[in-house]
Amino acid sequence: MFFKNYKNKFIAHNKKIFQINKKKNQKKIFLIEFNRWQGVQIANSYIVNTFPGIKDAKVVAYESYKIFNEKKISILENLKWKLGTLFKIRNFGIYSSFGVNEFIYYKEDKFLHQRADDITKSFFLKNKTKKDVENFFCNKIWIGDLIYDSYLKKYSVPTLDVNSHHFKIFFKECICTFLFWEDYFKNNKIAGVAVSHVVYLNALTLRIAVKKNIPVFHCVDTQIYRVDKKNCSFKKKFNSPSFKFRNFRKTFKALKNKSNNLKMGKSFIENIIYGKKRYFYFPDQSKIKYKLNIFKKNRKKKIVIFSHAFFDSPHVYGNCIFPDFKTWLEFLGKLSLDTDYDWYIKPHPNYIDEYRIIKNFISKYPNIKYLNPKIRNLDLVNQGLDFALTVYGSCAAELSYFGIKVVNACIYNPHADYNFSFNPKSKEELRNTIINLSKKKLNLKKKDIYEFHYMNQYYFHNRYLIDNIEKYFMTKNGRQILYTDEFLGEWISNFNIKKHKKTIEMLKNYFSKNEQYLNLKNTFNYIK
Repeated sequence: MFFKNYKNKFIAHNKKIFQINKKKNQKKIFLIEFNRWQGVQIANSYIVNTFPGIKDAKVVAYESYKIFNEKKISILENLKWKLGTLFKIRNFGIYSSFGVNEFIYYKEDKFLHQRADDITKSFFLKNKTKKDVENFFCNKIWIGDLIYDSYLKKYSVPTLDVNSHHFKIFFKECICTFLFWEDYFKNNKIAGVAVSHVVYLNALTLRIAVKKNIPVFHCVDTQIYRVDKKNCSFKKKFNSPSFKFRNFRKTFKALKNKSNNLKMGKSFIENIIYGKKRYFYFPDQSKIKYKLNIFKKNRKKKIVIFSHAFFDSPHVYGNCIFPDFKTWLEFLGKLSLDTDYDWYIKPHPNYIDEYRIIKNFISKYPNIKYLNPKIRNLDLVNQGLDFALTVYGSCAAELSYFGIKVVNACIYNPHADYNFSFNPKSKEELRNTIINLSKKKLNLKKKDIYEFHYMNQYYFHNRYLIDNIEKYFMTKNGRQILYTDEFLGEWISNFNIKKHKKTIEMLKNYFSKNEQYLNLKNTFNYIK
C-alpha cells in the first residue's frame, strides 16, 4: 500500500465534504492545536465545522510541541514551517482542507526572555520543593503541574532535581512560552480554543482560556469535552479528566434502565478480568497465565505495588499526595521496612522500557520482589494476593471485584467517588491505612463496581467518531494505526455520508446544550 498518497486523498476528501468559508472576520480567532496525529486531525476537522463560535472567526492552528525537542530549533526547521504554511504541504494541507486559515508558532524575543528571567529569578530566590513547582502560578494562572510533567516527559526522568541549573533553564523556557501565549490572548480576540492535551505545556493555551472564561475544548479521536473553571480548578488543583468521574454516581441515579446498565458494567469488568476483553487503549497488551508460584510460601500478607509509567503525566487528574510516581515509590520503599508484609512490585505492562528505574528501586529495597508485568491480575488473586497499592490505576476497579483491598494515593483518582477502594488524603493517612490494612474493612458493593464500569465504558464512551476503536489502537511498525497515514486510507474507504451528516448534527446538538462532556445522552440518536 502506498501510504504517501493518503494525505493528498484525505485533503481532497475534506474539501469535498466540508464547506470552507475563507472570508473570515479577522477580529476573532479560534485557536486549534496543530499536530501530526491523524486520528486527532479528523476530530479537529469536525469541531472546526460544528462549533458555533467559529462561524465568524479566523481559524488559527498553533504549534505546541517544539519545546519537547532536545535540540534548539534550526534554521532548516523554521524554513520547513514557512514552506509548509505557504504551499500547504502535508499536515499544513490537511489542516487547511478542513478550514484552518493561518498557522503560528511560538517566537522568542529579548523582551520576552527578560520578563521570563525576572519571574524565574524571583521564584528561585529560595530553595524550592517539588510541591512548590507543581503549585506554581504565573500571573494568577496555575501552570506548575504542566511544567513539572513536561520536564519529566522531555528528559525521561522519573522526578525533579528542583534546584538544579538544568531545571531552572527549562523553567525559564516554559515561562517564555507562557508569556508568549498570554500576550497573544491579550492582543487578540479569542473566540475559542481546541486542544489535544490537557496536560504538559500543550495545555498552556487551555489554562489561559479557562482563566479568561473563553470556550475551550479537549478534542481527540476518542472524546470531546468542555474545559472551564468547574472542571479545572486552580484553587483545588484538579484537572478536567478527574471531574467527569466525580459525577458518575449522581449521573447514574438519574438514568433509566439501571438494571440493564449494571449488567453491561458487570459483563465488561468480568471480560477484562478473565481475559476475554482488553481496554481499548491497551489492545496489544499480552498476558501470560502463570502456573508457577508467584509469591513466597509464608504466612505474611501479600502486598503488590502496581507501578505507573514514570514519565507519563503524573498530574493528569490534578495534584496527588505525591508530586510524581518516583516520590510515591520511595515513600513505599521506606514504609516497607516498617511492616511485616511480603512486598512485591509489578511494573506497568506498557512501559517495560522503564525497567531501569524499577531495578534501582529493588536494589535499594531488596525486600521488595519484582513481578513480571505480564502476569495476569487474576493469577495474583488466585495465588493469594491480599493488598494492592496504586496512585490512580485501573487495578482499583478490577481487584476490588475479588475483595482485594486497594489503596490509592490521589484523591482525584477515577474511583474516588466510590467505596470499593481506599482513598487517603495525606501521607500520614496513607501510611496508617497501609500499616493497618488487615484491620481495615472494605465497604464493598459489587453494584458500585458495575456502575463505575458502565459509566466509564458506555455512558461516557469513546466511539463518538470511530467504530471498532480497538482495531486502530493496535500498533504497527512501532506506531498505533490510528496515528498513521494508513488510518487516513481506512477512514476514506469506510466513509459514509449518512454517518458524516449524523456526526455533524450530533456535535451541533452537543454544543447547543452547553454540556460539559459528550456522553450517551448526546449521541444516543446518532450512533448505533
